[in-house]
Amino acid sequence: MSSFSIKRLYYSLYEEKLVTNIIESYKYFSFEKVKELVDDNLSLLIFNRNYNAILKGALSSEDEESTLRYLIGAILSNVKVLDTVTFAHLSASEKYSSTVQESLSYCIDSELLSKSDRLILATYMGEILNVNVMKLNPHIAIRYCLMVEDWSSIIKLYKKERLNYNNKNVLNSIFMACLNMGDLAKAQFLYINNKEKLSNSNVCNYHFSRGDFISGYQEMKDRDMSMKCRVIFPDTYKQSIESLPNDENIIVLNSWGVGDDIRYSTLIPDLSKKFRKLQITCEPRLYSLFKNIYPRVKFLKTRRTKVVTIDNFKEYNNLLSYDLHHLMDNTLVTKISDDLEHFTLITDVVTQLKPSLIKLEPDKILAEDLDNKLLIDNFISGLVEKHKPIVGICWRSMISGTGRNSHYFDLDSLLECVKNRGVILVCLQYDLCSEDQSIAERYSEYIDYYVPPIDLKNDFSSVLYLMMRLDFIVSAGTAVLELAGLSGTKTFLLSNSYMQRYRFSECGNALTLTDHWFSNIEIVKDFEKLSKPKILRNTFNLIKKNIDEE
Repeated sequence: MSSFSIKRLYYSLYEEKLVTNIIESYKYFSFEKVKELVDDNLSLLIFNRNYNAILKGALSSEDEESTLRYLIGAILSNVKVLDTVTFAHLSASEKYSSTVQESLSYCIDSELLSKSDRLILATYMGEILNVNVMKLNPHIAIRYCLMVEDWSSIIKLYKKERLNYNNKNVLNSIFMACLNMGDLAKAQFLYINNKEKLSNSNVCNYHFSRGDFISGYQEMKDRDMSMKCRVIFPDTYKQSIESLPNDENIIVLNSWGVGDDIRYSTLIPDLSKKFRKLQITCEPRLYSLFKNIYPRVKFLKTRRTKVVTIDNFKEYNNLLSYDLHHLMDNTLVTKISDDLEHFTLITDVVTQLKPSLIKLEPDKILAEDLDNKLLIDNFISGLVEKHKPIVGICWRSMISGTGRNSHYFDLDSLLECVKNRGVILVCLQYDLCSEDQSIAERYSEYIDYYVPPIDLKNDFSSVLYLMMRLDFIVSAGTAVLELAGLSGTKTFLLSNSYMQRYRFSECGNALTLTDHWFSNIEIVKDFEKLSKPKILRNTFNLIKKNIDEE
């Protein structure tokens, strides 16, 4: 885009009604009306920093050039747009990712923003900059530190600038820094004195960082979707299943992402013992796999989304409340209204059940897809001939952002650690970009690195079958880790986050801890006190130790 036009400089509606009209028009899927209102008032929406309203224009547009214009307008209005769930998911989507990158580049190059705002954009795009955060505006400095995971500087800024806890953004940023640094005493002080100002996710992570599994999941019962279900479905929604009779016609709703569906599938054996008429929702890509593993349970394919767009709205336009798209689609809401006695959320019942696993037989996983089975068998046979241990690897999620990146690793550091260790690496990363491929090529002289000939993003049955043929798996905290848990293959989580403490417990091994959900997943002991490079070294040293002991 060579220029950015903003049409007229006045509102077509009363100012106080404009943003409300845009948001309401979007929620009722009146996309043409959304675009008309945003187009006619873009300049003043930018002036008044109404980035959320402008983003609705991008979600309502099928035209790439218009989408680019709306994204640029949203960024120019306020760089806080980068922190929104909507922007994160647009950045990760196949349709919008290149347009998002173009909008960011335009805003940096055009110099329409301040130097500090351009710093935030450049950092978001992955540029490594030499920044003295103590010379920045404190609020800009905190945003920058969150993006680069410089937790200690956030604490220094707080002490130097005497930042006010009455500002929820400041409070939650300092609280997050305390959790990531392991300063649980400071976090406890903030929690006791300011709990009502902390986000639900931060409160949950506080308990998880303390290794308090029960309290973390109890707090989840007060998340937005739970509270909305209490209001919309006061008679059918139950957060406790302990008193329900075993002949109850009940649906258990999964939520969050595909990895969460897999992790919580360990509760299905206990649920199926309790309820004879059990139905469980799942992400459509998992349907055939779950049906194969649990043939006596009825699964319901349910499309959930964090963001409704002009492309997918027909899946959600009959919901009783717009926000329910996080949990259900049109088909499921009809079933809940007409065909059951009660429903609950899987996160509501976590503390009421015990996880357990069924031992899977590899040959049954792909019994209905013999072509892919043969393809994977041939792929593995070619690697086995090299007489080296075969290790599956995954280092990040496809969705990035503040609060998520701290859980991920970079391929360059991983390959540098593995160099000359005498193992074969099989890529399980499902969204490889050109940069990943270039990094892998640089190490080709030192490392045997292979990308399997299957759809790693969508074909979970094939990925699981492949995992069951590997010697080890090493993964960051993504859906790949949870699927590895199902596989039974010895798996190591890559993490140094205190927020993973709730998952692990002592197992009698002096060097590792064992996962609460999957007994084949381990993590290096004292992981929360180690740097990421040391996590990598210790993990691959453990793999070598396991190989030597065989």
